[in-house]
Amino acid sequence: SYVTRIIGACVAGYGRFGLIGLGMFFALPLLSLVLIVSGIGSFVGGTLMIGYGVLLMLSFMSVPLIVGALIQRALRLGQSLTIFTVLLGACASVAISLIPVLGFISLFLMVLIALGGMCVLLYRIMKGDIRRVVEIHDDTKAS
Repeated sequence: SYVTRIIGACVAGYGRFGLIGLGMFFALPLLSLVLIVSGIGSFVGGTLMIGYGVLLMLSFMSVPLIVGALIQRALRLGQSLTIFTVLLGACASVAISLIPVLGFISLFLMVLIALGGMCVLLYRIMKGDIRRVVEIHDDTKAS
C-alpha cells in the first residue's frame, strides 16, 4: 500500500525527505499568501492553504508510524508495518514529547520528514508517474 511505501521511504531517506519537508513547511504558506494578496490567484491561494493544512494534519498523524518504523529498524525486528509498529511508535512519541526541549525538536523533525515524504508522493501522483509512486521505497535505496 502507499502508506507502507511512504513510511519505508521516509525511514530509508530521512535526510532528503526532511529537507524537502523543511522547504515545503516555509514555501507553501508563503506562496499561498502571495497568491491571496495578489487578488488574481486568491482562489488558488486559498485552496493551497487548505491543502497545506491537510498535509500538516496528515504529517502529524503519521509521526507514530515513522517513529515506530525507526525503532523497529534499529532493533532489527523486520520491515513490515504492523499494529505493533503503530503502538510502539505511539508510545515512543508520547514518551519523546515529555522531554522538555529535545522532545519538541525531535517530533518537529519527524513531522518535517513525513511532510517531505507526502509532498514527494503527491508530486509523483500529480506528475502521472505511477511507476515511480509504486517504487518510492526502492528509489531511496538507489540514491
